[in-house]
Amino acid sequence: MTTKYPIILVHGIIIKDIGFIKSFGRIDTRLKKLGFKVYKSKVESFATIEHNATILKKEVEKIMRDCRVNK
Repeated sequence: MTTKYPIILVHGIIIKDIGFIKSFGRIDTRLKKLGFKVYKSKVESFATIEHNATILKKEVEKIMRDCRVNK
């Protein structure tokens, strides 16, 4: 199974990977095993919306370049 576009997982407030506790559980691992291109954003848990939007925009743009997709 694959998709034309990559999947980007973005956590909400207070949630992120800490040691063995994973923000998305096994979702990303399972999707990757099924053949999907999966990326996890590194936005900050307690930052402002504006700050995280800037981080997410840069991450999405890089993923789009790396995967050679236009959206």
